[in-house]
Amino acid sequence: MPSPFYLCSFLVSDTAAVTAVRAGSGEPACPDGTFLAGYTVDGWDKWRLVCLDVEDVEDVYLFAGMTTGLLALGFVMLLQHQKLRKIAAEQTSVKIDTVTTRETVARMRSDISTAKEELTRVRANIATTREEVVRARADATPAERDE
Repeated sequence: MPSPFYLCSFLVSDTAAVTAVRAGSGEPACPDGTFLAGYTVDGWDKWRLVCLDVEDVEDVYLFAGMTTGLLALGFVMLLQHQKLRKIAAEQTSVKIDTVTTRETVARMRSDISTAKEELTRVRANIATTREEVVRARADATPAERDE
């Protein structure tokens, strides 16, 4: 049987060449029960026929079918991989948004607590200022009070 390298270069659709060989145009023909699969160059740079019997043709079809199936499976796996990467990227962006939102909420809570502390200080300053005003009025003379 010829090597698989030569089997890949079949001239299956070349019906004119098959007809010419079968019609006896001077070229050697394949024996009965075999099929012309193509041509090959031997070690002496001469073109030779590649003839396969029914069993070999079935093997070639099985090989071609399995190879096609394997390529189709690989293509489907590639599509699934791309789809999963897209889904993972979307989920990652949602996680990043969630983390950013949590950080923003934490920062807002911190700002609110800082604002509450500042308000408490201002209220204490207002209370202190009121007490000082009341003391100052109490210590003032009647003429200063009228002003």
